[in-house]
Amino acid sequence: MRIEITDSKRQLALNRINIHRAEENHRKLLKAFVKLASDTNLLGQGYTALRNRVTSFDQPLSKGFVSYAVSMSCLYGAQKNYINKYYLPSETFRDSVEIQSNLDELYSRLRTAEARLARTRNDAAAIIQLIARLEALIAELEDKLEKMRQYEVVTCKMYDSANRLAETLKRGVRYSGSLTWQNGWQAQLGANDQTWQNDLEENAKEAWWKVVGMAREFVYGDEDGLYGGNQDSPRSYFNTSTKREDILAKILEKYDAFSSLTDAQQLEFLRQVNQTGCSYTALANVVMEQYYFRPEDFRKDFGFSLFRTENDKQFLNIEPLIADIYCARVQHEIDNGNQTEIVYKGFFTGGDDFFTDYIADKTEKQTATASLTVFDSSVDYGAKLKDGSVIISAAPPSTYSRVGRNSTQDLRITVDTTTGTPEVSASGHATVLTGTTTSNGQTTYTVSSWGNKYTVDNIGANDYALVDTVTGRVDYFSGGVPAAAADQVVMDVRTRMTIVNWSTP
Repeated sequence: MRIEITDSKRQLALNRINIHRAEENHRKLLKAFVKLASDTNLLGQGYTALRNRVTSFDQPLSKGFVSYAVSMSCLYGAQKNYINKYYLPSETFRDSVEIQSNLDELYSRLRTAEARLARTRNDAAAIIQLIARLEALIAELEDKLEKMRQYEVVTCKMYDSANRLAETLKRGVRYSGSLTWQNGWQAQLGANDQTWQNDLEENAKEAWWKVVGMAREFVYGDEDGLYGGNQDSPRSYFNTSTKREDILAKILEKYDAFSSLTDAQQLEFLRQVNQTGCSYTALANVVMEQYYFRPEDFRKDFGFSLFRTENDKQFLNIEPLIADIYCARVQHEIDNGNQTEIVYKGFFTGGDDFFTDYIADKTEKQTATASLTVFDSSVDYGAKLKDGSVIISAAPPSTYSRVGRNSTQDLRITVDTTTGTPEVSASGHATVLTGTTTSNGQTTYTVSSWGNKYTVDNIGANDYALVDTVTGRVDYFSGGVPAAAADQVVMDVRTRMTIVNWSTP
């Protein structure tokens, strides 16, 4: 079987259009069920019974169909991305069975030619040329076979969880369709079997996080080799007054605290994002994971495009998102009375309800939670990535280093005595976890930071620091809290972990 890349991509695009239409219809039906279930003006036993049925059966089933349609739409988009990753746009490829058959034939011809070369005394040059051509053909087919097998594996995994969700939806349809009124809604068949409702929620969650997992392969590996967002990229991207006026100003004007910034103040804002924007960039990465295969929803929710094209390359439009999250955080602090003016500072992601409110506001009350905890060596944070996102707020003395380079970033505790009142600060850094590896009992955490791949390890080796505010000496303690004398400050420098959970679309 031969498959034309362009035809395959065209078919995937058509599939996505059709499933998107189905998604829109299911959303309309779900809204109708929600409206009916909440309508208290319809009085009487019959209406009460109908609302109970809608709440218990029809509404969760309808929501399941929305999740299925969204997941399938994203899977078609993911499949198209994988085709772009594995194959040239104009390439024609065969299935793996035919490629392997052709390889077996070429292997046989190569062995025959090598045997002839070993025996012959004449035409050796011609046989050597033949062998070279056969080896080149074999190398080309082996490369195609490897690509095809990778693509087949990815494609099969893509649809496994979606199929489980589809089977549960069938169970729900059969159950709901058999409901009759007998002093309350009951199913004619399997009246006691309501397990599909719990299964539906779990299957929808599993299918969605499989989609997010696939999105991460592209968020942390774009066409320019970037590994997620870079907190310095807004300053680089908005490097002209035109870009600031056309793009940045439209973001700033949405927030009262930033609506009247001058051009010089905008530049200062971008500088501060570079210096204190690690948590904001981490959250932007998490948003990109959720929306990578939903560009239409991203534009609707956030007001600008998910992607942009520069020099025939596609980039995630993460710079406006980082700026938006930063502004929203500052405005959140002002609105909640925590500050009265713009204060540029970082924060522990999950340390308050900011992100929950931000996502609810952007996504019509979609639920996202960011739970902040202290690092626990007994927790498998890699497993947490299967149904959530993980942000590591690394603090000294964790080792934070760039993959492929020997240099280690300096996460230090500093003592400022120039103000007359000694001030102690720790230069922690928020990063997004992308994977873990364990060797000899030591776990290394691969993270996205500054648009590159870094590792964080030796987490939890020390928990507290005793800082002398006069000499600047820092002593680390593992376990218990040390006693502080005069001119000493105890700092909790344990690494924080934020688990971000996001409801299915």
